[in-house]
Amino acid sequence: MPKTKIKSHRKRRPSCRGMQNRRYRKTEEAILEVLLKSKIMPSATELTRRAHISRPTLYRHHRAMPGIIPDYERDILAAFKQSSKKMFKQTEVEPKDTYFKMLIFIIKHKRVFKILFKYGDDRVVEDMVLEVKAPIASACHLPKNSDLMFKIYAKEVAGVIEDWSEKDFPEDKIDHILKDIIYLTTTMRQRLSPIRE
Repeated sequence: MPKTKIKSHRKRRPSCRGMQNRRYRKTEEAILEVLLKSKIMPSATELTRRAHISRPTLYRHHRAMPGIIPDYERDILAAFKQSSKKMFKQTEVEPKDTYFKMLIFIIKHKRVFKILFKYGDDRVVEDMVLEVKAPIASACHLPKNSDLMFKIYAKEVAGVIEDWSEKDFPEDKIDHILKDIIYLTTTMRQRLSPIRE
């Protein structure tokens, strides 16, 4: 009996590499454009029609319609991890500098963040805050047993950034957003002070 080959599922090319390809980038931007202009999540047929792409092209970029948002979340988090590696080469990083760089990163990728906040939720920002936990915890002298408090804090920071997203991430509000985040950072320190003692 002849052996039959099992076709493996083709993995989606991550956009951090794919975006260097002009054709790939144009297709991804067309998909983003349709999503940004949609009040509800469009069907695959509607999305391909409005983005002027074929269904096979859509599935080369995103294996399934419900996977579009998780794909963007994964890609944006991978890009942030890459940029945060450079950010933390210094020995000591102040929370204000860390968050300023995070807000600049969000502005640079605001089209994707608008999609994530509209169709997903703010969990990607929570993950970004958790990604910078080590330098924040070190700068704030947090105790080792502060994981739960840090998760609550990450949700609070994500909430501040979500409010900012509703105004379309205005650059002139960065100082105001930064003040709110640093206030949350200070209160986290105060809430944890009984644990430290």
